[in-house]
Amino acid sequence: TGTNNKNYFLQNGLKPHQLIKAFHAIDNERFQNINQRYSLPAQQWKQKLKISRESFVYLYAGKLELKKGVETLLKAFMKFTNEPIHLVIVGNGPEEENLKNLYGSINNVTFLDFQNQMMMPVVYQLCDAFVLPSTGPGESWGLSINEAMAAGKVVIASDRCGGAIDLIMNGENGYIFEAGNADDLFIKIKCLNDKKIDIGKFEEISLSKIEGFTFQKFVSAIETEMNANG
Repeated sequence: TGTNNKNYFLQNGLKPHQLIKAFHAIDNERFQNINQRYSLPAQQWKQKLKISRESFVYLYAGKLELKKGVETLLKAFMKFTNEPIHLVIVGNGPEEENLKNLYGSINNVTFLDFQNQMMMPVVYQLCDAFVLPSTGPGESWGLSINEAMAAGKVVIASDRCGGAIDLIMNGENGYIFEAGNADDLFIKIKCLNDKKIDIGKFEEISLSKIEGFTFQKFVSAIETEMNANG
């Protein structure tokens, strides 16, 4: 299902000819902001949340649990002073109370409750960049990266996210940082805040890259192998 998964099988005795490449995928079309269909409700939501139009918005969406590394993201974010940036954290979980107690009063950090899958295409349009800061164990892929890229977003993910190596091209559609390292994440966020970065180009590359990760390609890989073996 990806490069790390392939290496795991090879290290445990399988041969290259025994492996079929069928990368993890989502329904890309459901998240694509075709004709700006999710933009208006997202803009209305941002206004309600009092997020200024000038702010570059970062998003985390997922469970608030230790392995997701959300506090690493918050620590990195707190290193910035006076920059027009905003962080939206969407989700609930066992770390929720602790995180809200520590960071809930910060003006440019917004916590939102869990949103169902019907709302997620709009949630991704709240942001300019999506961050998955997982420390693991157990983040074998990170399908939210697929979702964010299908929504046309820049992505930052830790090196513990199994899919990062296949989905993120450093300096082209986002960045990979060292898991648990708030200083490294700060540097990667700072790179995106650099006015020399062409964010529109990053977004285009995300959309282009995710076209190679679809249900159709997954099914085709399985079909091809089954037909080859009669």
